Order: sequence, then C-alpha cells, then structure tokens
Amino acid sequence: MGSRTLQVAVKKMEAVGLLKSKLSAQELREIRTSIRQQAVFSAKVSNGKILQEIRDLTIGVLHKRISPFAAREKLRETVERSRYKAPKGKEGTIQDLTSNARLDLIVRTNVDMARGYGQFVDAQRDLEAYPFWEMYRKELRQEPRDWPTRWREAGRALRQGKMVAPVNDRVWRTISAFGTPYPPFDYNSGMSVRRMARARGEKLGLRFPASQKERRIPPMDPPQANVTKDPKLAEQLLKDLGTGYEISRGVIRGKTQ
Repeated sequence: MGSRTLQVAVKKMEAVGLLKSKLSAQELREIRTSIRQQAVFSAKVSNGKILQEIRDLTIGVLHKRISPFAAREKLRETVERSRYKAPKGKEGTIQDLTSNARLDLIVRTNVDMARGYGQFVDAQRDLEAYPFWEMYRKELRQEPRDWPTRWREAGRALRQGKMVAPVNDRVWRTISAFGTPYPPFDYNSGMSVRRMARARGEKLGLRFPASQKERRIPPMDPPQANVTKDPKLAEQLLKDLGTGYEISRGVIRGKTQ
C-alpha cells in the first residue's frame, strides 16, 4: 500500500465515530452509505469499548504495528472482559462475537475498507494518466463468488475477460454489498482493484470519460464519539430504518428489542 493511500486510510479511521447498535447486519445495510462510512460498527455490538478497540486495532494493523492475528486475539480479550455472552445456540458461529470467524471478519473488513477508501481518494489524483480500475482476485477462496456474472448483471461487459471500468463509474457502487465505490465489495470476497493506464484501457475498448472529474472527497472531520448523539445523524438513521426503531441511551435498536 502506497504512502498516500496509507495516510488517507489512517486519517479516515482516526476520524470515524462509533455507531452503537443492536441491529443485525441486514438492518445496518439499510443505513445510508454516508453514515456507515464515518462510523465503526458491527452487527449487534452496542459496547463502546469494543467499538473503540476495533478502531484502534484497525489503525495498528494499517501501520503494521500489530498483525491481523494479534489484533484478533487482542479484540477477543476486550470482548471477554465485557462479559459478553453469545446468543443461545449460536456459540462458535459467525454470530458469536468471540468466535475466530467473527473476529477475523471484523478485523479484515475494517482494515480492507480503510485501505479501499485510501485507494479511492488516491486514484482521484491520477485520473488523467490512470482513469480506469481493473477488478481482480487478490486472494483465493474455496467457494469464490461469481463476480463476472455480478459484473454483467450490473450492466457492464467483460473486456477480454477483464472487469474494467472508469474509476468513478457507478458500477463499483452497484456491485458492492456495502454501496461503496471501492473494495472490498463484499464480506471475505478476496477481490480488489488495481489502476490501469489510459492507453491500456483504450486498447481494451474503453474510452477516456471526458466527463469524469475528480470526486470531491468530504473532509474527514471527526463526528461526535457516539454517532447517535449527533442530532442530524440520529434523525437520518431513524429515517433510513423506518418505523419500529429508536435510539435509547446512545444505542439504536428495534423497539421490541
């Protein structure tokens, strides 16, 4: 990861607030991307100390001060100190906050999201020379998703078998499970992007998008430590989720929870 990408990734993580909730992963996806991008959260995690540790460990992994494995174990210790109890019948599964699968997912996803944001911001500086991204498999998976089909369903053709498009093309948001225009595009996907020079993209039949302009990146000003205590964000959260939700003591939850 280049120094510029790293700097942006770290700055992003330093700026994000904490979103304490009792929401499931599916419910969290209903929250607008602009809020999710400026918050640390995890399904059904309302403990601020755990979320703070996720943020701090993500920064540590980005700086290579701690390995992902060590970060997982340190996070486990924090969870156990909180007297967390896994949902009955879900012990050892992805829904158990002390399981290796869940802890690995939390660490990996937060690190990859920060790196992806860094890549996106960095790419805006080089649009003239490198206006395209190629999506590729960075890590092998035992049961890989069918990304070429997902790409075509998003309305884009393969170019000599490659998934390539302008950096600021809407296809990146379309294929993303998170609604973000940068990798990762799904949980544990193993997919990433690499920049492609203008000449090479044109050989694949792509055209330099004359209308493509540098995206204005909003300043990473830290929100309140607890996102739900920001009146504007709290209003948007409840609007996105619809009826049946409330914010109580800084935690967003369903009214029946």
